[in-house]
Amino acid sequence: MTRTKGIFMSTITTGSTRRSGGFRTASIALGCTVSLLVAACGSPPSSGDGGGRASGEKGGESLADDCPLDALDDATGTVNVDLWYGGLGGSPDAVLQDMAKRFNASQKKVVVTANSQGASYEEMLRKYEGASSTPKQLPQMVYVGDTALGEMVDKGQVLPGGACMEADDYDPKQLDLVARESFSVDGVLYPAYMNVSTPVLYYNKVHFKKAGLDPEKPPTTFAELREMAQALKDAGVSDKPLAFKADEWFFTTWLSGLGLETVDNDNGRNAPPTEAVFDVPDAVDLLTDL
Repeated sequence: MTRTKGIFMSTITTGSTRRSGGFRTASIALGCTVSLLVAACGSPPSSGDGGGRASGEKGGESLADDCPLDALDDATGTVNVDLWYGGLGGSPDAVLQDMAKRFNASQKKVVVTANSQGASYEEMLRKYEGASSTPKQLPQMVYVGDTALGEMVDKGQVLPGGACMEADDYDPKQLDLVARESFSVDGVLYPAYMNVSTPVLYYNKVHFKKAGLDPEKPPTTFAELREMAQALKDAGVSDKPLAFKADEWFFTTWLSGLGLETVDNDNGRNAPPTEAVFDVPDAVDLLTDL
């Protein structure tokens, strides 16, 4: 099970608005208590080998002409590229800044400035939304969370990464199929970069030994997780044997692993979602276990 968390997009200055055919987002309520932003995060639709989606083709027409690879040759002076990002802290933030610094040092035509716009993807996206009414304020590149794809495409302000791959004769089939399928809209791959993530469970082997559990056999199901957590508590090893972040990303990722959708219309890929569809036995069991 894979889950794409962050994506890079190049923005273009345009006033058009486009309604895409997939990966919409919808605001729904969970348990009638918390309002969540839920994306189409289930298993991606099948399209054979992903050729059309990956290559940046739509309706059989090439999009390569939309990406002017020779524009840099015609530019006079230094080209400044403003990169907006959010939600990165500590080491990831330092790595991104270092990447920009090393890229700038590698050539003299382009200068990339990486500008943090907040402590979360959501904060950065709000700032992007605020600047969208004045295109000249928009950055040339933006690093957004996966749930923003539908909105970014619908704004008509981003250049499909698949178009540039095609223009440069780069074979996008080298990219992970799940990532390509998940981030294609109307048969077009939009992000120029995709960061694929999956949740990870850490466990304390010392605590396992103290509770009489085999430290080499961690839990592999929720039932085992509950059983071992209870054993840790009963043995007095820990009053709180499980630390869990109550984030919708974990819930929707688990649903994806079960092949379940969060919203209708093929998880928002075929049309904007109209209702939540995760009130099913498997989802109820998952939340009950937690």
